[in-house]
Amino acid sequence: MNTVRIAKTLTNFSSSFRHSFLANAALVAICAILFASPQALAQAEVIFTRTTATGELWPNNPYSAGFVPTQTGDYTLNFNMTDAPIAGQPGGGVDATIFLDAVVVEHDATNTVLFQDGFEVPDLTSGAFQYLAGSPLVLPWTYTNFGGVIEGNSGPWGGDVGDWTPPQGTQRGFLQAFGSPPPPLPNIKTVDALSLVAGQSYTVTFFQASRPSGDNTDRGEGQATYTVAFERVLPPPPTLPTNANQCKRGGWQDFGVFKNQGDCVSFVATGGRNLPALQ
Repeated sequence: MNTVRIAKTLTNFSSSFRHSFLANAALVAICAILFASPQALAQAEVIFTRTTATGELWPNNPYSAGFVPTQTGDYTLNFNMTDAPIAGQPGGGVDATIFLDAVVVEHDATNTVLFQDGFEVPDLTSGAFQYLAGSPLVLPWTYTNFGGVIEGNSGPWGGDVGDWTPPQGTQRGFLQAFGSPPPPLPNIKTVDALSLVAGQSYTVTFFQASRPSGDNTDRGEGQATYTVAFERVLPPPPTLPTNANQCKRGGWQDFGVFKNQGDCVSFVATGGRNLPALQ
């Protein structure tokens, strides 16, 4: 859509509903979309995908994936379960779980560790089977849809002994798809963003195991597909003034799209027909 067509669209919109509060609110929303940076359309970039098998042990060496961002900015690290196939046996539903531990993000050129965590927060009661799932915010991760932290030994979950001893500490993260099909798929995301530089290379390493079969052998407890991704943290969309007072006393500069106060006042007075000069 070119600038002329945008201007005509806004003019027609404003002429028809000039005195409507709802129209003015909608106009501001439209302008926010039109003047937003193309970066606002950025998507999470998947750097690793894996389909697990039931009962996988912790590997001797961590899994590894590289990432070279095309844009400098703040990014979150995400682990997402994307598929939890049902074995097709009687009983229905699904109970697929994978374990994660010892996650590290490193800047390759300097060997600087930007992030590392072994899922020891919060500190669950030692020696007892406990798990924390679906809490909206638990540093340093946010957990959704039965993503969480587990500690202890309990049947098909695997224990803190033998081959399921976490590589780091006594706790481990998990992603669990649980329920009738289609199950809600879990996700975990770092709370604090990582500052990454375009063109620089970064490496993510982590350990992953899968829940062994227990009583519910028809549900394939470990089998699942998951991805590792970086997602850019985008600035909020720009706001635009709805009255002339917001343009005065230097307020026009806060919007980042006006060349001066008059340009800002003109935008408000014409209901958006006079577009900002610095769009």
